[in-house]
Amino acid sequence: MHPPPLPEKTLARVLRLAKLEGRSVVLIAGCGTIISMLSADLLGAVIGLLAAGAGAMMLLGAKLLEKRRQPRGMEWLVRGELVLLCVILIYIAIRLGQLINGGVNAVTSAEFRSVLDSVGSWGPEHQRAFVQTFKLLYGAVAAVSLLFQGGMAYYYHRQRAVVAAALAGTGPAANPMLTSCPACRHTVSVQAPTCPHCGHPLK
Repeated sequence: MHPPPLPEKTLARVLRLAKLEGRSVVLIAGCGTIISMLSADLLGAVIGLLAAGAGAMMLLGAKLLEKRRQPRGMEWLVRGELVLLCVILIYIAIRLGQLINGGVNAVTSAEFRSVLDSVGSWGPEHQRAFVQTFKLLYGAVAAVSLLFQGGMAYYYHRQRAVVAAALAGTGPAANPMLTSCPACRHTVSVQAPTCPHCGHPLK
């Protein structure tokens, strides 16, 4: 069995994951919000704004950990994951409700249906298959979100103590012979000419 990673390495991994996911969520949700607003999709715009807010919570958590060295940043990471999960599940529940009550008209436009009807590809059997496909798609997205966002929230929750130890015991105040690399934020010796983790010159 491999020994557990050092607390500072766990902190660095948490920061990488949080910043990568937070920026990705903000970017994707922001683009989705703009597209929804241009197409007059109020529900999509609201969901996009909420998802972008969840991504901003992740970035705030990463900032609290990296810049201010506050363990409560982990709480923001867990909250961001759970908020994003709730937003996705609520959106899927609304869309499924529309699909069940409105049938295929709830997920297709009139222009799309007229094009398929003109080529003879929009019979009752095609409509039923279309509805079933969307149900499977929404179910798959819900399952993936539960696994990923739920797994990430659980991961951040389990690493809270390790990250707190890294923040409390690896800073320059705890050991005057240690400092933080300005490039990668790893703890290094004050006598090191370059960072052994990323190669950034320290002197």
